[in-house]
Amino acid sequence: MIGFVRGTLLEVGENRCLIETHGIGFRINCSRNTLSHLEKNLKEGENRVELHTTLIHREDVLELYGFQDRTEQKLFELLISVSGIGPRQAMKILSSGRVEDIASAIVLQDDAFLRKLSGIGKKRAQQILFELKEKIHEVAEAGVPRKPVMKEAVSALMALGFSPSEAAESVKIAIDNLGESTDLSRIVEEALRTLAGKKGN
Repeated sequence: MIGFVRGTLLEVGENRCLIETHGIGFRINCSRNTLSHLEKNLKEGENRVELHTTLIHREDVLELYGFQDRTEQKLFELLISVSGIGPRQAMKILSSGRVEDIASAIVLQDDAFLRKLSGIGKKRAQQILFELKEKIHEVAEAGVPRKPVMKEAVSALMALGFSPSEAAESVKIAIDNLGESTDLSRIVEEALRTLAGKKGN
C-alpha cells in the first residue's frame, strides 16, 4: 500500500524515525543499520530522505517499517515469512548484523553465525535456514554474500542444475577445506567433488 516515504527527516529515535511529507508525520520502525544511515544524513545537514517501506497490518496493529535499500527490505520480508518470526523480531535480527552477512549465512547454511544474532537460538536458526534455503537466492543475487567468490561459486553450481541449498553447502565445505583466498575454479572443483561423493553414497 505504501511503497516508499520521501520527505523531511525530523528525528531519529532508538527504534524508529519521524519523517514529514506533505504535512503528515510518519513514524517508521527501522533497523539499527538504517537509523545509523539516517543519523549520518542529519549530521551532514541532509534532512531530505527516502525510505522503502513495508506496511504491516495485523488485527489491531498498523505499523510502517522502513529500509534504506531494497535488499534490506527483501531480507526483512523473507524473515517474517518464517514461522514464528514477527516484524519486530525480524528488525532485531537485522539490527544485529550487516544484511550481507545475514544473507550469506543463510546461503551457506551457517547456523553458527545466526546463533550469534539477537534472539536466535539453535532451533530458530535451523528453522530460518530450512525455510529460507530455497528463497534466499533472491537476495543473494543482489550481491550480498560476505565474499564475492562465495556468490560466484554458488551461482556457478546453480547454473549446473544444483539447488541453492546443495550449492551453498558444498561451497561452504570447499572454502572450509581450501580457504577463502582460493580462486573460484578450485573452489567449484572441490564443491563438485563433494557433490559427486554424496551422490555416490
